[in-house]
Amino acid sequence: MLYTGIRVGELGGMRWADVDFEKNQIEISHTLVFEEKPGQKDSVFSLNPPKTKTSERIIPMNPKVRDALLREKNRQIANEISCNVTIDGYSDFVFLDDNGSLFHYKKLNHRLARISTAIDNEIKSNGTLNGLNAFPHVHSHMLRHTFATRMREAGADIKATADIMGHTEVELTLNTYTDASEDFKRQEIALLDVLDSSKVG
Repeated sequence: MLYTGIRVGELGGMRWADVDFEKNQIEISHTLVFEEKPGQKDSVFSLNPPKTKTSERIIPMNPKVRDALLREKNRQIANEISCNVTIDGYSDFVFLDDNGSLFHYKKLNHRLARISTAIDNEIKSNGTLNGLNAFPHVHSHMLRHTFATRMREAGADIKATADIMGHTEVELTLNTYTDASEDFKRQEIALLDVLDSSKVG
């Protein structure tokens, strides 16, 4: 999510058939949801079409994403992990636990909470860590949020960022997801000094 900007439901619903290692891209064509179904007592997972037509998209894989997916594929092969889940006729999901069950958003957020707590405890024991006095409780949506912010800080085209994230409107990307960091704000303000100096002489 941190390097693709995809939604957590899109991540959970990703199948190996959606990953093209030759073209280095991921196809987003469905999303995993947890919902009630008529005639069933408990809520169940379903695969739905993406939120909007814009959400059906191709996301380029950068080397970090490609490497992470290849490592996951090799981990499953080495440990003889195979998908034992079928949802709405689909199987072969990418993200599985050691038993071959779906590593869905609840498990992801639980794992992120454990990591956050461990880091925060480490900070409390040692005083600071990389200048931090405390570590926030991280959840999956923050990774998507961070993707947009970092893309903005890197100077990426906002329309391209919106397309990658599956947003219908560029304004949604700008208003909701791009909280500029303090360092980035300072860099942007510094552009005024560069402009002023270029006018001298």
